[in-house]
Amino acid sequence: MTNLMLAQRDGGHYDEEVFFDAVEASGAILDWWVATDSWRRLLASLRSVDFESKIGRGCIANFVRGVDKELPAGVNARFPTNSGELNSPYYTRRTFYRLGEGAKQHVHHLLLAASMKFRDGESPNRVPAQKAPLSPAASDKEPKSSCTSCGCPASWVNPTRSLQEATASYFMHLSALDSYKPPIYNRKKFEDEFDLEWIPATSEIAVSGSGCP
Repeated sequence: MTNLMLAQRDGGHYDEEVFFDAVEASGAILDWWVATDSWRRLLASLRSVDFESKIGRGCIANFVRGVDKELPAGVNARFPTNSGELNSPYYTRRTFYRLGEGAKQHVHHLLLAASMKFRDGESPNRVPAQKAPLSPAASDKEPKSSCTSCGCPASWVNPTRSLQEATASYFMHLSALDSYKPPIYNRKKFEDEFDLEWIPATSEIAVSGSGCP
């Protein structure tokens, strides 16, 4: 079930201009909105990966793709709220984490680490081991990576970097996601923060029918 399918899709709408300015034009719609239980399951799955196994690395992209990330609201789709009675076994909380560029970049680097080729990989036709590239501290001529600022080794410009480097980076970025505390939203916080008011369809009918014949 996608996030948008959880939204209230009938009975009213948000003000179109307010929604555009507050949610779309501000870029909030481009963030990842992940159900809190889905995000926790994703982190647990990523922690369980045997990164040194080719099969294990192959699961990472599937785990990430399997999590719905779209905003669970639209102009005519109200942000979800809890369902069922509080003391009922069918009670379900509807809360979402909002993940911005920082968290998205960490996930990107997990996928990058899992998708690269490795000198010490599991290919049956392994080539002789090559001399490891010099560390940035050992050579001023070491090429600089554009992602050095977020912890990726400069030697990552080599598409066949060592599995050891990739494993270390994978768990470094995963640790950052584990310690990250994204803002959490329910319907009230979403509508309060973006100054949105749900306009019931019944109120519009009442207004349109109030004129004299």
